[in-house]
Amino acid sequence: MKLLDILTPRRLWQQIGLAFAGLTAGALVILGFLLISASRNAVRDSVLRDYSEIVRNTASQLDNCVQGPKDILINTAGAIGALDIKDAATQKFLLYRLVTDYPHLFERAAIVSPDGKELASSDIAARQADQPTPQGGADGNVYFSAEHRPYITLSAPINGIQGPAGTLVAEVKLNSIWEIISKIKLGAAGE
Repeated sequence: MKLLDILTPRRLWQQIGLAFAGLTAGALVILGFLLISASRNAVRDSVLRDYSEIVRNTASQLDNCVQGPKDILINTAGAIGALDIKDAATQKFLLYRLVTDYPHLFERAAIVSPDGKELASSDIAARQADQPTPQGGADGNVYFSAEHRPYITLSAPINGIQGPAGTLVAEVKLNSIWEIISKIKLGAAGE
């Protein structure tokens, strides 16, 4: 009891001051906890917004990796059909130009007849009989080359003046997907 008497002030203004100091300290402790919690939530929300934006941008870029070449194939197939190009040498030239104009996108392109026979290709040398011709039905299949590079087969129908004239098929390089993914940096260590 003696210790409590020593610590308790005897004058009223000292008691009020001690009570006020206790209330102020308690309020500051509560306010500190609230501010720490609010700042933790704000940082978490900010990081989640940043990650969400990274995901949206990456998804858009990845979509362009496939949709861009698909649009080029559709436009080229439309031009071949509208111009009713049936000459094999002209078809071969157009396919060669397609591959050389977009070397970062296309590895090889071919025109396949409705019955599945290759009519023309972008290859300079003749294909050997044991080499498979990509078919329009294999559209969207991802595979890896012998050099472990990813490719996808895309196709677009060629509609000539007298109806379906075949399919434009292309092997599209997917290296750009790896480049896009490797540029993503998350966290302090860039993981």
